[in-house]
Amino acid sequence: MKTNKRHWIFIVLLLIALLPFPASHADRSNYYCKNCGAKYPTVQSMSCGICHKNPEGGKRHELYEGSEKREYVCKNCGAKYPTLASMSSGICHRNPEGGKRHEPYEGSEKREYVCKNCGAKYPTLASMSSGICHKDPRGKKRHSPSL
Repeated sequence: MKTNKRHWIFIVLLLIALLPFPASHADRSNYYCKNCGAKYPTVQSMSCGICHKNPEGGKRHELYEGSEKREYVCKNCGAKYPTLASMSSGICHRNPEGGKRHEPYEGSEKREYVCKNCGAKYPTLASMSSGICHKDPRGKKRHSPSL
C-alpha cells in the first residue's frame, strides 16, 4: 500500500512540475534600474554594479518597481519613451528638483489625470505638468498626478 501512495505522490508532483507558470512569474526575467534603465536577468546581478546615473552619485543600481511597458511616460513632463534607458538619458526641465532626469509614471494610462494636491483634472500628463499648482505642499509649484 505504501508503494501505491508513493506512486500517486510522484504523479501529482510530476503534473505540478509540467504546469505553466502564471503570467506574473513570466515577467520576472527582467529587472531594471530606475535611474539608468539598464536591464539585468537577476536582482543580484543588478545590485552588484555601480549606477553612473544615480542622483546620489557613485551608488548602486536601484530596482524599478513598475512593470514592463510598451511605452514609459515621464511623471513630470509627460514625455513618452520606448525604454527606461532612453527615458533616463535626458534631463527633465519640469522636474521639481530642477535639472534632474525624467522619472517614470508608475500608474496606468488614464482618460484623465487628477492632481493629488488640488484635484484639478487634465487629459494628459503633459498638460498637467505644464500648469502651476498653488497647493503643492513641497513648494515646487507643479501639479503631481495621483496614482
